[in-house]
Amino acid sequence: MPQHHVFSVPQYRDLLSHGVSTRSYPSIKSTGITIAVRIVFLLAIHWVAALSVTANTEATQLRITTDPPNARIFRNGRLQDTAPVTLTNVPPGYHLISAQLPGHHEERATVTIEPGQRMALDLKLRPVTGLVLIHSTPPGADITVNGAHRGQTPLLLTNLRIGSHRAKATKPEYLPMEVDIEVSDRTPRKINLELRPDAARLQFDSSPRGARVFIDGTLRGTTPHTVNRVPSGERTIEIRLDGHQTFQQTLQLAAGDERSINAILDPLPGSLNLTSIPEGARIYVNNERRGETPLQLDGLPPAEYDVRAEIRGYATGTATLTVRNDAVTMHEFRLQRDSGSIVLTTEPAGIRVFVDGEEVGHTQPGESDVLSLPLTIDYVAQGERTLELSREGYDSLTKRLYIEAGKTVTLHESLRRRFIPDTRVRIGDGPRGILTGIVIERYPNGDIVLETRPGIFRTIEGDRILNISPIRDDQE
Repeated sequence: MPQHHVFSVPQYRDLLSHGVSTRSYPSIKSTGITIAVRIVFLLAIHWVAALSVTANTEATQLRITTDPPNARIFRNGRLQDTAPVTLTNVPPGYHLISAQLPGHHEERATVTIEPGQRMALDLKLRPVTGLVLIHSTPPGADITVNGAHRGQTPLLLTNLRIGSHRAKATKPEYLPMEVDIEVSDRTPRKINLELRPDAARLQFDSSPRGARVFIDGTLRGTTPHTVNRVPSGERTIEIRLDGHQTFQQTLQLAAGDERSINAILDPLPGSLNLTSIPEGARIYVNNERRGETPLQLDGLPPAEYDVRAEIRGYATGTATLTVRNDAVTMHEFRLQRDSGSIVLTTEPAGIRVFVDGEEVGHTQPGESDVLSLPLTIDYVAQGERTLELSREGYDSLTKRLYIEAGKTVTLHESLRRRFIPDTRVRIGDGPRGILTGIVIERYPNGDIVLETRPGIFRTIEGDRILNISPIRDDQE
């Protein structure tokens, strides 16, 4: 009997692809129906196997977690997702799984997946740490990083994670110092810390020497002298020597400061005690105004001083006074009156009064505005003076006076009023019903006295007045 070879569908396809003729195999020479049946049978078997493999692939799962989480997961070099993640439909076989997270070393693992298998993979990522060497001047400073004590300088830190860190150095008698440390990779870094002393150093000297040195009121020695470890902050320095003016200074000290203070101590000054009759005289010392009597001037260096006393209405007093070391020089000025007075009444009241161009007051109304009360102008310097009187709406008056010391000039002056209509009074219709002029007087019953022309006065009853309004420039 002839031999029959049974081929699977792939084998059959392979034969055809290699050009193998069916004549080489007697079984292929069977009838067309037999071959077709066999092919259909083989295709059915292949289809069932394919369904089985697909079912097994779909059931395959790989659960991947990382510590810390949120690492990016790669399978065979292709990004899948961030952990934790469950990969489904993973083909059976070998797979390279890698996890990447900033600041951490990449972690890899090879897994073998069987058809239909479910497995879990946990990857622990090691943080990337830097190398930091910390030195300090002076050495031996305690170092804390992020609040945790790490040792004393010189100090090598090998486990600082990527990122920012706060380091603090402390040492007795020195100010604490803080620095920020940025770690980006394993490249070694060296940090040098220059610690500053927590106190200042002061050197004192004076001329003359031998003066006592005080800091905040506490005696610390005599000049020349050096004081170490002066606390920082505001400090009051005093250098005292008998018979000399105290040197005083306020210093704002910072830790590590070094200052030199050289004080020039002047002999204690004298004083001037000045009085005058009458009191209130202005005092000038070497032409500089210093105040009014009674006056005490302290702190004057020993010397001769030209002193002048002035008060309105009195002759100027002068004196040359000698101030001695640590002594009080007293002097009284008896000033002689060299002025007179003016007593003035005016018609009308409300007149502004000027003497030699300086306004000295204005007259006040008496029982009416027609005649003023007396105005007394005192302390008018003797000699010829210019008196000027003025009031709005009146002609000004200027006259010359001669004033004698201790005497009073009595004056009564009248100003001539200028006629400038400033009021419009309506008593009827039309132009004839309007009167213009100056209101001289108003009565309680509403009547007014209106000067319609210079020296012409008219009384208008209140019940006739329809309207009173001022005359403005733009209405004229």
